[in-house]
Amino acid sequence: MRVPAVAALASCACVVITLGGCGVQPGNRVGVSTGSSGNASSNTTQTSNASNPTQSNPSAKAAGFSNTTSERSSSSQPGNGSSQSVPSQSAGANGASQSGSESGQTSGQGQTTSGTQPGVHAGSPSQTATDLVPISSGGASNLVQARFAANAWNGMGEAALLVTPPNSYGLYGSLLYIVVDGSQSSTGKPQATLVDEHAISASISPDGKWLMVEAMVNEGTVSLPNFQTHLLFESVDGKKRIDLGHVPYVDGDWTGPETYLYTDGSGHLYTVKPGKQPSVSALRLPAGVTINALRVNPQSGLVAMDEVVPDSNGNVLDRHDVIALWDPSTNKLKSLLTASPSNGYILGPWTNDGSALFYWTDPMHSGSMAADGLQLSSINTNGVTQPVATTLTGGSAVLPVSSHQAVLQVGSSRYLFVKKTIEVWNGQKLISLPGQPAGSSSTQVWPTVSPDGRVVAYSVGNTLPMSAGITQTSQWWQQLQLMTVNLSTGQRKVLKTAGSGVVTPVFNGDGSRIAFLDGDTLDVVNANDSGSKQPVFSVTPVDAASYPQWNVSLPIQIADYQP
Repeated sequence: MRVPAVAALASCACVVITLGGCGVQPGNRVGVSTGSSGNASSNTTQTSNASNPTQSNPSAKAAGFSNTTSERSSSSQPGNGSSQSVPSQSAGANGASQSGSESGQTSGQGQTTSGTQPGVHAGSPSQTATDLVPISSGGASNLVQARFAANAWNGMGEAALLVTPPNSYGLYGSLLYIVVDGSQSSTGKPQATLVDEHAISASISPDGKWLMVEAMVNEGTVSLPNFQTHLLFESVDGKKRIDLGHVPYVDGDWTGPETYLYTDGSGHLYTVKPGKQPSVSALRLPAGVTINALRVNPQSGLVAMDEVVPDSNGNVLDRHDVIALWDPSTNKLKSLLTASPSNGYILGPWTNDGSALFYWTDPMHSGSMAADGLQLSSINTNGVTQPVATTLTGGSAVLPVSSHQAVLQVGSSRYLFVKKTIEVWNGQKLISLPGQPAGSSSTQVWPTVSPDGRVVAYSVGNTLPMSAGITQTSQWWQQLQLMTVNLSTGQRKVLKTAGSGVVTPVFNGDGSRIAFLDGDTLDVVNANDSGSKQPVFSVTPVDAASYPQWNVSLPIQIADYQP
C-alpha cells in the first residue's frame, strides 16, 4: 500500500554515494563497460608485480600481492605510454514555486526540441565554458581533451570520475579522475587529477584521502600486452600509488578511515591499509564455498556476505547462495538466509542504522532476469525478512537515508524510458512522494536526498512506448530534467537552471547545490534554482549517447562521490 508522504525524512548522515544506472552492478560496485567494481603510475617507476618481486608475508604472497609503491611528482609530465606497463599521469590542476511538471516535458512524446546529435548538449541556459582549462589526458590525449573549472567545485567534496574515450580505448578500462575541493587539495584550491588510465572502478575512503581502485595493468609488453586486474591504493592528490598486485575478482567495502575489506572471489576475506600488506582474515569456510559479495554494517561493523555453495553432486547449475553474517571481532559466522538449489541473492546496502540489509532474490542466477528488475527485500540481523518492492538492481535503486528508511527507484524493465517512480520506504511500507501528479506519463530515475533529509531530487523524463524507434530512444537522454520535491511541504520544482540532459544528480554536503552529468560535462547548479549552471569538468570528443538502458556505460560516470 502506498500513501502520500506528509513529513520530511529525519536528518540523514553523510553517505558515500555510489552512483549508477550507467554501469552500476548489483550492490555498490560501479563499473565501466562491464559494470564491475574500482591505475596510474609514477612516470619513473614500474609497479606491476611482473617487474617487482613480492616482499610480503606468506598469506599475502599466496594471494599474489606485490604491494609496490611509487611516489609521483606533482610536476611530472604525462608519458606517451609507449614503454610503460602502466600509464603515467600528472596532477591537474528548494524553491518556492513549481516551475515545471512531470508530464509533457518535451514538445512531443519522445521528441526533443533540440536539433543536436545524441550525446551532445541539447542547449542549457546560462552555460559557459570560459573557466574550463585543459588538464592532463595522459596517454589518451590523442583521443580526448579533459577540462576543469576549479572555482565551480568549491565546497563540493570529492568525486571519482570514470571517463571512457571513444572508439576502442575503453577495452582496457577508463581514465580515472579525482576531483577534490580545497579541503583535500595540496594547494588549498579545488583540483582535478588524472590518477589512472585503465580503471574499472574506484571507491573513496571515509577520510577522503585514498581511492581503492580496481584497474587493468599490463603485465606483458607493448607489442605483446597482457592486461590483468589489479587492486591499487591511489592517493587523492595523485602523488602516491600502491599496487597490491593481480586480483582476479574484487568486491569490498571500507571498514574504517583507511581500512579496506575485500574478497577475491575465493572463500577468503582480506584486510589492507595503505602501505601495509594484505592480511587474510581468520574466517574459514567449507571447501568449495566462495564469497561473491560483502557489505559492512555501518554501525556494528558486522559483515554481511553472499556465499556461493556448490552442489554436492558437482552440478554447477544447482549451486545456491547463502546470506551470512560474520563478526570480525569474534570470528563467529551465522547463516541468515539460504536460497533453494540454483537460486541466488544480490546484496544491496545496509540501512543507515544497521538494523537491516537490503537484498534481491536472484532466480537461477539469471543475468537477463536481473537486468529487468527483481524482488527487493530486507533482512534483519536475526534473519527476519520483509518484501519491499520490485526494482532494478544496483546502488542507485536503493538509497538509505535516516534510520531504517530508504528512497527507492521503483519499477522494472531495463529500459529507462519505461515508467519508474521514486518512492520512500519507511521500514514497513512504500510511501509515494507528495504531489505526485495523477496519471503522470513520466519516468523518474537516479534519486538523491539532501543531507537534512527534507528534499529528494531526481532525473525525470518522458516515457516511450516499446515500439519507439532508434531516433526517439537515442535522443531520450536529451530531455531529462532535474526535479526536486520537498517532503515537508510537497513542493515540486523542475530546476530550469539545470537545463536538459540531467543524469545521476547528487547533493553536496550542505544541500545547497546539486552536481550532475550532462552528456560530456559534469555540472553544478544551486538547489534553489538561483544563478546559473556551472560546468565543472568536461571531455571532448565523446561517442554518441548509448541506448537508454540500465547499466549502460556513458562517456563520464561518477564512480563515487563523498560530499
